[in-house]
Amino acid sequence: MRYNILGVVLVAGCIFSTARVWAQARPESNGPKYGSMEIAANFHAARANTVPAFNFWMKGGGVQVERALTHRWSLGADLSRLHTGKMPGTNVGLDLTAAVIGPRYSISSLQGRLKVYGQAMGGVARGSNSLFPNPNGATSSAKGAALMIGGGVNYRVSSRVYVRAIEADWLRTSLSNGTTTVQNNLRLSSGVVVRF
Repeated sequence: MRYNILGVVLVAGCIFSTARVWAQARPESNGPKYGSMEIAANFHAARANTVPAFNFWMKGGGVQVERALTHRWSLGADLSRLHTGKMPGTNVGLDLTAAVIGPRYSISSLQGRLKVYGQAMGGVARGSNSLFPNPNGATSSAKGAALMIGGGVNYRVSSRVYVRAIEADWLRTSLSNGTTTVQNNLRLSSGVVVRF
């Protein structure tokens, strides 16, 4: 868990340091127009844990929608699904679905080729096809809160299409696990973004 959080902090620090440099040299005309919308299709790989002692990798995909509110601020929504066939120390896998929404702050480079963004989103998570211990026994599915903080970099390949070079997020879920009821995940993503 400590390494997951440290990784997110380091990646976020790099992203926001770069964003600060670009903010000073960026003309205002290169940003998203008010009311514009972006839809992204992403591939995810996540370093997850059942309890702090058991870490494992999950993979999956998802979609993000972003609606520009001002020149730099937008509202984003993220729906993702992650899967592993077997968690360590068990004979069961895990399907994790998370739906979060929240603000995103973006800065573009001088020529508008790179867009760097940071985000903080909250919502719900659902785990299924697994084993979730709780005070009343165990269930095969569970629901809880989800918090996602992170950011990423998009590279423009045309006026409407971007490649998502990297997105790194700390995804914290609160599903029953028989101990802390907290899971800390480092989610790495890449994909394609289309602007409308």
